[in-house]
Amino acid sequence: MQRRLPLSLTLLLSLGCASTESVGAGELRVGDAFTINIVPIFTSAQADMIDEASSIEVIVREKDGSETVLSMTSDDGRNYQNRDIRKLDDSELLLVGRDDGGVVFHGRSAPITISEGSVTAQIFVARDGEAVALPGLPEPSAFAATVALGGGQFLRLGGSAEGLQVQRPRPEVTLFSLRDLGTNAGEITLDDGVHFGQDSGWAGLTATRLDDGRVLAAGGTQRLSDSGGNLWGHSFATSAVTIVDPISGESESVAPLNHARFGHTAVLSDDGNVAVIGGFLWSGSAPTIAQFIEHYDPTTDAWTSTTASLYTGGAFHAQAHIPGEGVMVCGGLSASFVPTNVCQRVTTDGVVSMGPTLPQALLHASLTTLKDGRLLLSGGLVASSTTAALSLQDSLTATSQAWILEGDSWRAVASMRNARAMHGAALAPDGSVLVAGGVTQVNQDSTRDSLAYAGLFYDPTDAIACAESFDPETESFVPMSNCSGTGSAGTLPDAVAKPDVVSDPVFGPLVVGGVLSDLSESSDQRILIYPSFADLQ
Repeated sequence: MQRRLPLSLTLLLSLGCASTESVGAGELRVGDAFTINIVPIFTSAQADMIDEASSIEVIVREKDGSETVLSMTSDDGRNYQNRDIRKLDDSELLLVGRDDGGVVFHGRSAPITISEGSVTAQIFVARDGEAVALPGLPEPSAFAATVALGGGQFLRLGGSAEGLQVQRPRPEVTLFSLRDLGTNAGEITLDDGVHFGQDSGWAGLTATRLDDGRVLAAGGTQRLSDSGGNLWGHSFATSAVTIVDPISGESESVAPLNHARFGHTAVLSDDGNVAVIGGFLWSGSAPTIAQFIEHYDPTTDAWTSTTASLYTGGAFHAQAHIPGEGVMVCGGLSASFVPTNVCQRVTTDGVVSMGPTLPQALLHASLTTLKDGRLLLSGGLVASSTTAALSLQDSLTATSQAWILEGDSWRAVASMRNARAMHGAALAPDGSVLVAGGVTQVNQDSTRDSLAYAGLFYDPTDAIACAESFDPETESFVPMSNCSGTGSAGTLPDAVAKPDVVSDPVFGPLVVGGVLSDLSESSDQRILIYPSFADLQ
């Protein structure tokens, strides 16, 4: 994928104190001004949007939400002077370009405090409501863990450039900042690796942002499949757990998992604990699926395992946080490798209870918590039996269907344009849900034929580059591009399975990496689905 470098344009905003000081009889002097150099950062592909804007304005937004709008249409179109704003106290600057049709581009600064002197405010701007191809990853990557930290920052841990054939995963932890794209600080590699004190790389781990802003990295493997494509990661799984502090860049080793695993999921609960669910356990022989959940308490640095077993899938399941209740886990494969349509609720203290049954057994579906607390279930590979173990020669087709959980039942909503499984999903700032990437089927006649477990479970041959957005008000999906399926051009530059999709409350969802349709290759794509200005008001 072509990498697009940021460009910049400097705007000068001079603000001044309107207070006066007595100098002599009847004589007043205006206070000194302070200056803000605004540097918009944007990709080369969107450079023409600057000239399209017939007017540019700066909106000063105070902590209390009040705003002052300053037009930038002075003689040269680049400077504005104002003597009504006395100071900025943890205030944000919004840079907005408009034409007769409305907003062309927009962006927001980090909070600024200044009363004298000068400061430079770098503001990432992009076309209103469009997908933005950002500079690609330093190296193609799949099976990494990506976390949105807020403020336009994203932490990425581990992963592999080798698609499904993971042999040499990456050890790095990198911090990517949209606000710093125009400087050398746009991408920083932290000193410590994925797991503290280890130089080895890891894939198939989880990373969860704690309430205090630190990130908990748990488990992972150093292999995924052997040369024949058989699932191999269980022989190389780790119980290591590390907490990364993105602010200091430092890491520390904390209490390990009770059971080494990879391919699990992790969810932050209401009480600030982290629930680690399912996955493949360390084993010297055949792959083993975990039937239990472990909870990590950061205040005591201790893991506890649930006493009750999961009846639902411990692998390839969907999970989401239920506000005020705990975690919902649905579908996937049971410990006997049998597909399941069971959902279960897991409370913060580890109590497991039965939830509403899915309309069908699904693998690799996605479950997302909406702003109003409802759950959206989208896509997945449809399994025909919930009583027999999945055959390695089965072909599975993805569904385009979606459901919302209300009370104790799943209600069907309008289908997605594209059938998909192994996709990513994240809640956007406006309350919509972005779904991106995935596969339309797992086919025994594809290039994964004879690849055994790794091929059946992660086959990327029929990956898609399509993305669409779910509107919770109309309960319908809106495609983000004219993308019809496998092999088509779409919102994403690359057709991928299992991309990371995470969301920043200001900058919107970010789609990162994934496995390319050539199962031995990963993607370096990094796509920002930029929100509409109206949705951020």
